[in-house]
Amino acid sequence: MIEGVYRLVVEGLVDPEAEEIKPLLKESRPYAFAAVLKSMGVNPKDDEIQASYQDRMTMALFQIGSDERHREAVNNGGEALRVFSRMGEDWKRNISRLVKVIRHKEFSLVEKLIAYGALFYMIFPSDLVPDGIPFFGFIDDYGFLILATTYYASKFPKLFSDLKKNQLVPATS
Repeated sequence: MIEGVYRLVVEGLVDPEAEEIKPLLKESRPYAFAAVLKSMGVNPKDDEIQASYQDRMTMALFQIGSDERHREAVNNGGEALRVFSRMGEDWKRNISRLVKVIRHKEFSLVEKLIAYGALFYMIFPSDLVPDGIPFFGFIDDYGFLILATTYYASKFPKLFSDLKKNQLVPATS
């Protein structure tokens, strides 16, 4: 039954925010990420894309960032971004780098979409692991933040010329 609910959410036939549906979605996670993407307006097509996990996640961020409403939420989400920036130096540094990408005048909108997607995913409270779950609610947000920062650091190394290899990995202390 739970898998059927996830399938209906993925197919856009059921609203994942409906009060009757929310508790069911928490019980099982086989289609959870696809359902989260669907709630963000992304149509996941993993069975059509033969790509690595990292490439699929990057494509998901690209699709999330493609939605004008999501970009607007990021552009108007200064306070939410500041809250996440106060969670630690790694958070602050990586959020600043993605904001730098978004504000960079030489990048086209298409080149900025992954940054928008990662920042929107971070400020969207009902993602794969809901932000209301202490500590664990932010692990997925941080993972996408690092994924996007790593993507830009490898694709546009001059933009991150101050970035040392060990700064892409979270601090261990």
